[in-house]
Amino acid sequence: ISKDGRCGKEYGMCKEGYCCSKWGWCGKSEKYCKINRGCQSKFGLCTKNDDSETKNIDGRCGVGIGTCDEGYCCSKHGWCGKSDKHCKIEEGCQSEFGTCKSAKKTNKDKDGRCGKGIGSCDENHCCSKWGWCGKSEKHCKIDEGCQSEFGICKFDNGKTRTIKSTTIKTISVTKTKKINVSPTNNTGKCGKGYGNCPAGQCCSKWGWCGKSDSYCSKGKGCQSKFGECNKEDKKRQKQSPKDSKKKKTSSTKKYINSWRCGKGHGTCKEGYCCSKWGWCGKSSSYCSKEKGCQSEFGKCW
Repeated sequence: ISKDGRCGKEYGMCKEGYCCSKWGWCGKSEKYCKINRGCQSKFGLCTKNDDSETKNIDGRCGVGIGTCDEGYCCSKHGWCGKSDKHCKIEEGCQSEFGTCKSAKKTNKDKDGRCGKGIGSCDENHCCSKWGWCGKSEKHCKIDEGCQSEFGICKFDNGKTRTIKSTTIKTISVTKTKKINVSPTNNTGKCGKGYGNCPAGQCCSKWGWCGKSDSYCSKGKGCQSKFGECNKEDKKRQKQSPKDSKKKKTSSTKKYINSWRCGKGHGTCKEGYCCSKWGWCGKSSSYCSKEKGCQSEFGKCW
């Protein structure tokens, strides 16, 4: 039990009747005890939020925790709520785990720049992956990295979308079965429990991403479920001539955000649903078929 008023992992619990704030101090006021203010229930008491603040039992959200209830936003610190701190994209709102509000300011005084911390493009302009406003294909095409949070974006058929429009519906397949795509990771590891390698890289039998023959040769254990692989070695082609005639499976286009789903992104991890907007989650907003749940990329109710 804390003796100097501090609490948390390095200090321990508050004494009976006190709450441990997110900053690691013991107290009894709302800033210490309210869950949506960061109260640490492992080290003292905490009070539930009013329904107007959040509907989650513990108010938490994010990777490994879950999504907020419908109509609530997940802040960059992993708390559900409806304030600007929770909901504004420029404040770090996590759209994978709740609703978010797009930046309202425009780029008029930013010399054509756009993106997080800068603002949105003017009406009918697109924000490129490099943070510039324009109307060319480099700015507007989804597969060129167009940022729909800060302007319009175009599908391959030329139709535009905003932040709440339907996601892309393309996915590569083999000639025999659909490929279930795991989330892309950037740690260098790959395979079950880690996810896919970035585009253009292979996953070795030891679970590492790379481009050399040690990573990409099927004869050396390349894992095609988690990255690209070269064709079979000549010896194996002689043993199985039918296999040598098979076309190499087209690589699935991967996107940066591992919580995206749908054609062009892949399936959600086990137990998660793919919403009509192309995000993985577990609430009714993601899982209800009436709300557009995509059963080919996750479970649905």
